[in-house]
Amino acid sequence: GVNELLLEDSKPFQISRNHVAVRTVDGRLVVEDRGSYLGAVVNGDPIGGKHGERYAPLGGGSNTLVLGERGSPFEFELRVTL
Repeated sequence: GVNELLLEDSKPFQISRNHVAVRTVDGRLVVEDRGSYLGAVVNGDPIGGKHGERYAPLGGGSNTLVLGERGSPFEFELRVTL
């Protein structure tokens, strides 16, 4: 996979090399877990890792994305304008 954003991580590791992608699925903007070990949390809902869901929809306005487990320092705000 091709990554467009490189983030440095250190122990305890939270990020996988190919962690997530923001893409369109069936006409909706989503965050897709690309096979990460710990998963991600999108607007409070876990995806990927040991969780069953692979996709989480993004709504208009402010969305939160946490790479890794809850409490990870890699927390981002994704703003979507429709």
